[in-house]
Amino acid sequence: MSDLLNTATGRAAVLTAQRFLLQRRLSRFFKRNMVIDYNQWLETGEFNLSALLGDLNVAHDPEVLNLFNLLGLVGGLPASVADASIYVDPVSGSDTDGSGSAAKPWASLWFLDTLPRKIDHSYKILLASSVAINGGAVLDFSFGPNGSLSFVGVGAPTVVSGPFTVATTGTIGSNAGRFIQMTGPIGADPSNNFVMATSGADSGNVQAIHSLAAADTIAVLEGALSGIGPADTMNIVRPTVKLTVENLVCACRNGDSYSADINNGGRLNFVNLQLEITNSVDTKAQSLLIDNTCAQSMSFVQLVPPDAGTFVIKSDLNTQSPLDSIIQTDSASGISNIVSEGTIPTPAGMTIQDIGKNYPMVALGGTIQWLGTRGRIDLRKTAELRNISAEWINAFFAFTGMYKILTQGHKPGDGSGGALEANSCRLSIRGLIAFDSDNIVTIYNNSDITIWESGADPVYSTITGYAFWFGGVGRVEMQDGGALLVGGTNAINFNTVSPAVPAALPAVGLMETDSQLSMVKRLGV
Repeated sequence: MSDLLNTATGRAAVLTAQRFLLQRRLSRFFKRNMVIDYNQWLETGEFNLSALLGDLNVAHDPEVLNLFNLLGLVGGLPASVADASIYVDPVSGSDTDGSGSAAKPWASLWFLDTLPRKIDHSYKILLASSVAINGGAVLDFSFGPNGSLSFVGVGAPTVVSGPFTVATTGTIGSNAGRFIQMTGPIGADPSNNFVMATSGADSGNVQAIHSLAAADTIAVLEGALSGIGPADTMNIVRPTVKLTVENLVCACRNGDSYSADINNGGRLNFVNLQLEITNSVDTKAQSLLIDNTCAQSMSFVQLVPPDAGTFVIKSDLNTQSPLDSIIQTDSASGISNIVSEGTIPTPAGMTIQDIGKNYPMVALGGTIQWLGTRGRIDLRKTAELRNISAEWINAFFAFTGMYKILTQGHKPGDGSGGALEANSCRLSIRGLIAFDSDNIVTIYNNSDITIWESGADPVYSTITGYAFWFGGVGRVEMQDGGALLVGGTNAINFNTVSPAVPAALPAVGLMETDSQLSMVKRLGV
């Protein structure tokens, strides 16, 4: 027997022949009338379908339609013809005699390049166990009104530790996040994993963990665990199935009318997965690029970053739940908020696993939310951050908004670090809380900031410097009394003059020297 099915190239060759033979069999019903249709076009300029049909017997219709649908299912048409669930199991599947069905799954993702480029239906790739893509992957599909492509890990999450019993909960700051205190110590730092409620009103919901705020307390983003209370139980979990790829480019398009204000649903979705990027050579590479004109969802995804490269986001991420709500059932995860109905979804979101790696997330555009990560975020241009946790945020030439942000903070060693560092920016900030930083906001070079409900948590934060540290000309407007904007000395440090002159909060601080002017102004009191 031929060995063609033993390699991806060989399988592609057989698939090409399969498509050609299907087209040939389909065309035989119309071969005789083709000459008539062609001659009619020569005489009249019309080349129509009815002439091609001629007197074709209606009894052939079922076979014609079956051949057409089969041709579509093997990727022989430019657009999809029906919903498709493709099963992959590297453990029990086979690429030589598999078919991608539940009974005969593929063993790998060799077929990705054979999918139709325009998807008008629900396409789901269901991964029963961990699988790797050889090399990189470019996902550049176009979606019709009901089209979506979802990579779904199948199975319950892995329990990292637990169970734990909740002692008490509360908000962090005004509304940036929540703390969950257990009845006993949690143990190893669970940051960048997820917490999953196993009883109570939020049973089955998961939420990304920002940090271990105390020995018995975790900090999470505000959202899916708003109903937890004393005596509820929960585990620290992570996805079980891993999808590994050298680098990943997401550049999909919406074929129908799209507006960020309309909940059209996530068209490209990664669900219930560890997503490992392995690029370790090219330090300038965009190891993960999200640049779609449609919404993308990453729900209960733990990103395992490489030692090099960057994670670049240029379009919406996690602003909408996956379009196909059946994913909730297909994932067999037991997680209730994998898919959330409504115009303001609260999906499980994503985290970045390894804090210590040099792997910044560069936000260049779109609205990014429900991201639990302790990595650095480089904020650029007009990207909007909502419900984000980060190690610290470095903003440069950004003109945008931020809402409900948890940060650890930055301590470079000279006292200038900030939970947010703004250089030549115009930012609107609501609900930013820093846990451990020199300063809350560090301002450089003509930055203009409006801020409220932001600063430090009275219990869990340690700010050793100032509310605002000015390393250049800047302007700050506080929309409230600045009650959360407390530093180690409850002061503003103006570094634009020598010697630096602090001004106490919440009084208005103003310092002018030569042509330099920096000020903090209260508006909401």
